[in-house]
Amino acid sequence: MKRLLLLLCFFPTLVVADYLNCPCKVVKVTDGDTVHVLDQSKTRYKIRLGGIDAPERKQAFGRKSTQNLAKYVAGEYIEVEYDKRDRYGRIVGKLLKDGRDINLLQVKGGYAWHYKQYQNEQSAEDRTLYNSAEAEARKKKLGLWSAKAIPPWEWRRKGSQETTKKGCNIKGNINSKGDRIYHVPGRSSYGPTRINEAKGERWFCSEKEARAAGWRAPRN
Repeated sequence: MKRLLLLLCFFPTLVVADYLNCPCKVVKVTDGDTVHVLDQSKTRYKIRLGGIDAPERKQAFGRKSTQNLAKYVAGEYIEVEYDKRDRYGRIVGKLLKDGRDINLLQVKGGYAWHYKQYQNEQSAEDRTLYNSAEAEARKKKLGLWSAKAIPPWEWRRKGSQETTKKGCNIKGNINSKGDRIYHVPGRSSYGPTRINEAKGERWFCSEKEARAAGWRAPRN
């Protein structure tokens, strides 16, 4: 422990990884950069794949990105290497299957961007690998690079800039099943969600207000 503290003092940008109690079984693939796993104690964790950003589900290639990730890990046992949690409590980490970096494979196949906004959280080796993988996929016009692609962070920003009612920015959506679900800024579902007040959808100023009106948070 003392040695680790000394290393962090002299190398403050050093990436120190931790691991879940794996092998962990992937029980759900939410989208191209998010999965749910069960560790050896059957504790469930939501994992946001670090170093990449995949198309949102309603974007072009969003479904294909999800399917490609599922091809690698759905129902499989993997290792999870991580060093942080995001503000939603999700583990941000790397999925390893048979020694292969699944996050990197998403970028190599043209199913995700190298998320350069957070590349300083990666090791120098991973930054180089992910950057090179994106450049190669772009050059070969693989996956999302075969068409004009809008980066998901721009897609989400566009959604967050929609005109809100009375300055309240929580979206009260009604899905095709009639479920009333609210979406807060920063969630992957926020940008793609559009509000149609003619259908009974509405804006809320707080999550408490949304719940009181009969809306619930997303389950994934």
